Amino acid sequence: MRHAWLNNAKVMTYFEETRIRFLNQVLAWDWERHGPVVANANINYHVPITYKGELYGFLQCTNVGNKSVTFNSLLAQPDGEGWLTLAEATFVLVGFDFVAMTSMAIP
Repeated sequence: MRHAWLNNAKVMTYFEETRIRFLNQVLAWDWERHGPVVANANINYHVPITYKGELYGFLQCTNVGNKSVTFNSLLAQPDGEGWLTLAEATFVLVGFDFVAMTSMAIP
């Protein structure tokens, strides 16, 4: 049986969706004027990821600076009694003012 593997861009999109859902609940960004941009991304893959099965994203904020915030995130699937970690990532986001084209403080 042939498996359909997720490519790196799709995995980044799943991590991004996890961050956006969190940020929409926690921060009152005016997404037209300002928002976070990824300054650094580091992903470690534990196993190849397929389109088969449910995929869950988990997120933990590990550092908040004046203009940046760091998140640890993982993608996982239910595995019997626990979770199978598929990939782990660290992202540093910087607040950015799209109108002034400068970095800004995290609200």
